[in-house]
Amino acid sequence: AFGGEPSGAWIFPEETLCPDGPLAAVRLAALVATEPLSTRLSRIDRYPIRRTAIRVDAKAAVMERVETAVGDAYDEVSTLDGLRVDTDDGWFLIRPSGTESLVRVTAEARAETAADALFDRAVGIVEDAVGLVESAVGGDEGNDTDAGSSGA
Repeated sequence: AFGGEPSGAWIFPEETLCPDGPLAAVRLAALVATEPLSTRLSRIDRYPIRRTAIRVDAKAAVMERVETAVGDAYDEVSTLDGLRVDTDDGWFLIRPSGTESLVRVTAEARAETAADALFDRAVGIVEDAVGLVESAVGGDEGNDTDAGSSGA
């Protein structure tokens, strides 16, 4: 098993449950000693992925509204790390940042159009939740959505 995240933290749970840069370097060196990294990477499928972060002041209240909306719209929702929905076309994840006043949205699919549709749906759920929270408290929460694409 192997765990990682976009920030570059790599975790090898059979050794430690914490990110371990030196161990990751040793493992990578061992891999490229037998076959070039480019050859290994060429065998991995790449899928379109979209990510954004939406600035919210009332993160907990927004996530409560998101949870209700997602629960109403989808039968199966994973709550392991935010709210993840898997569909026939791909998946999306809506999760609060642990360190900032942000709600992060990620969507991935096999096709660009499916990734765009899932991403737009997930961002719409968050924006609707922000609007409901703002109208309930009369607040002025800002949004900053920036759709990007990168390989997975």
